[in-house]
Amino acid sequence: MKKVGLLAIAHGSKSREHVEVVFQIVNRLLSSLSEYDIVAHEVAFMGSRKGLKSIHEALKELSTKCEEIVVLPLFLTPGKHVSSDIPREMGLPNCSPASKHKIQVEGRHITLIYANPIGFDERVVEIFRDRFKEAYNMLIK
Repeated sequence: MKKVGLLAIAHGSKSREHVEVVFQIVNRLLSSLSEYDIVAHEVAFMGSRKGLKSIHEALKELSTKCEEIVVLPLFLTPGKHVSSDIPREMGLPNCSPASKHKIQVEGRHITLIYANPIGFDERVVEIFRDRFKEAYNMLIK
């Protein structure tokens, strides 16, 4: 069986809360994927911030442990970061989500699968509905 890794990529931020939420999401996601044989994972952020891995750093680290990497953009919509910035950082300037690529990282051959962002999903609508209701209820109190 091939060694599969997960690279989760989020928007960069100086906010500690943002970073904590991203790691909470990834940790919960990994727990829910226990039936898959994920041998390593990394979390990377757009832009550079001390103490957080860049996309290049995370890919380099995963390439030492994995033959295949699923890249999961933690973004709601397929905007500029998903369609242009992330692929460029991975060395794949003409890459779109839901695609498979062969790349070399530090001389190692890696298969990279670039997953879709969330996009439209009724579950997201429900979350936004809940957030609206929470805010609306503050108006009537």
